[in-house]
Amino acid sequence: MASQRYDRQLRLWQESGQENLINARILCLGSNTLASETLKSLVLAGIGHVTIVDDVIADESNSSTNFFVNSSSYGQRRAKIISELLKQLNPSVDIVYEIKSPNNYNMHYNWSLVISCVQPNQDLVRSAFGCCPFIQLISKGFYSSVYISIKEHTVVETHQSSTPDLRLDKPWPELLAYIRSIDLKALDPMDHAHVPYVVLLIIFLDQYKAASLNDPSSDQKSRFKNLIRASAPSTVVDTENYEQASHYSYLAFAPTEIPSAVESILSESATMPISSLTPKFWILAKALSVFADKHGVLPLSGVLPDMKADSQQYIALQNIYKAKADQDIAEFKIILNSVLEDISSGSPPSITPTEIESFCKNARFLTVLRQESPTDFTKPPDTFNNDAERIFWTLIDPSPGLGDNDPEMSKLLQVTASPEQHNVSAFAAGVASQEATKILTRHYIPHIGALVYDGVHGTLYTP
Repeated sequence: MASQRYDRQLRLWQESGQENLINARILCLGSNTLASETLKSLVLAGIGHVTIVDDVIADESNSSTNFFVNSSSYGQRRAKIISELLKQLNPSVDIVYEIKSPNNYNMHYNWSLVISCVQPNQDLVRSAFGCCPFIQLISKGFYSSVYISIKEHTVVETHQSSTPDLRLDKPWPELLAYIRSIDLKALDPMDHAHVPYVVLLIIFLDQYKAASLNDPSSDQKSRFKNLIRASAPSTVVDTENYEQASHYSYLAFAPTEIPSAVESILSESATMPISSLTPKFWILAKALSVFADKHGVLPLSGVLPDMKADSQQYIALQNIYKAKADQDIAEFKIILNSVLEDISSGSPPSITPTEIESFCKNARFLTVLRQESPTDFTKPPDTFNNDAERIFWTLIDPSPGLGDNDPEMSKLLQVTASPEQHNVSAFAAGVASQEATKILTRHYIPHIGALVYDGVHGTLYTP
């Protein structure tokens, strides 16, 4: 049922991301326009649970820009109003409200994410930093800001596009055997026109090296490209595969290396003590460090890009890459089991085959985001380096006298004294819900820190 309801978004963050959303618990402090617009997007996406905390009674002065509140609802608790309407958008989401002041709410560790839509409270910011990701939203007049704080966030499914993992410089025996079984001169024109460019690159790279022309300089790369072009047989009418080989000839000189960011993760995990409380990411990373130390490379992703080839030749090559990837995963599982057996106290976490396969497939893109400490909202800087900083701190603390020594801030204080505008709040809420979705699904890399929206000029800034 869930796969049918959320069919389109599953294409973005797959079933693993949707499962993370369904299991997520969100605490929302406040029930203003920012809150209702942010929660609307998350509820429609299929978040598991939302608790809205606010004690405001809806009236024209505080709810006229909130599309979830109309005049017939004035006099009622605003948290109750928006929770009931949000529930109608997606009945499968558990939505509750608490009539309490959001400024004095006691934080605990059961939340996947805390979203604050009330004026920043430094005690709240510190409490949230110790237990879960935190998003602070502010919107006044034509300006708004989104501040995201996370102590540590790990991502496996970053969805980064990069050089395909073809291992042209380090072909394994099965791949070499397949390449050597192909005699280009003996192929008829039809079969020749459908030889995958990966095969052509390895064949001509061998010829290139045999001619003692192997040199990583750009001139030699050009000569290699020219060699491929010159080798296209005149008997073959459609030479698209040779054109692709020429276009991707640089891949032949791309060394198979472990990215520096991943190296840092592996180095950290190698010395990290593992217990039953250790997050799965770091347990998997520790196993990966053992694999990398042994082989000098990461597990093969097994993903073959699209290319000109007939079904028979493409599938044959695809099966070779998949078999190697499966072989690496099988060895990785053995290493992982050894790591899990070393956990002396407590039950080791359950890591599914799907999680293992995803980790190996995306090993080149592993990401760890960290923040040493949250921003201290009680200590604005003495001077501002740019307009984004000026707007950000004006929204946080529009105190009288704050703009005495800054004429630009004095102007901002006048503008931000106006009430919340729906279009400006809706934009900030859209940004916040997008980043919240990245955090909760653990797909894609979220922004950490502040984002400022200038509704006057229609510009999004990073202070």
